[in-house]
Amino acid sequence: MFSTLTYLKENLGFEIIEMQHAYRVNGTVDIFKNRSRLYVKPEGKEYFDIQDIDIIDFIKKKVSEYPDQPSFGNKHNQPKHGMSYKEFKHRMNMESQNPDSFNGADYHWNNNVDKKSDNHLYFIFHNRTVKIGQTLNIYNRIAGLKTGFSNDFYVITFYNKGFLEQLLHKAFSDYRKRGEWFDDCEVIRSFIKKYWNSSIGQSIKSEDFKKVAV
Repeated sequence: MFSTLTYLKENLGFEIIEMQHAYRVNGTVDIFKNRSRLYVKPEGKEYFDIQDIDIIDFIKKKVSEYPDQPSFGNKHNQPKHGMSYKEFKHRMNMESQNPDSFNGADYHWNNNVDKKSDNHLYFIFHNRTVKIGQTLNIYNRIAGLKTGFSNDFYVITFYNKGFLEQLLHKAFSDYRKRGEWFDDCEVIRSFIKKYWNSSIGQSIKSEDFKKVAV
């Protein structure tokens, strides 16, 4: 993605502004940060799968069709952080060296630090995969899932953060295997290492579950 953004900025002179979940090109095309889709703002509604198109040619065509499109149509579309071109280049260089440094999961956590829900957020690690879900009672939830588990699993919970489930599903969508199951990857582990501690959740091993369940 970063080479594409650099080309659009340096070779074609397009304006690039970082949004919360996308990079907006000339106020016309949004490139989603999860690298999955493009959205043409003036046309609305329709999304385009990146893997199905030539990104550069597509953006050049759409920008030429809407030459006078403003960067932001209304106050709700303002960028979270305006960036100079120098800052933009620095950010891209940082991301290219460490692409997981600035992800949607961080954004969702930091913008919902004080928000709570009745349900708890959980991560179940099993056979090199991770299930991200929410529940009122983690022990009941594991009991309902355990028939498909080997004895080697463990669980991390975040108290009263169940509302983050769907947001994290989107943030980690590049690593989704099926449904609520994701690859056991460093991106997800880094999120947990960064924000979890024993005062805000539980760490439960399979043997701990047996003791409680008996």
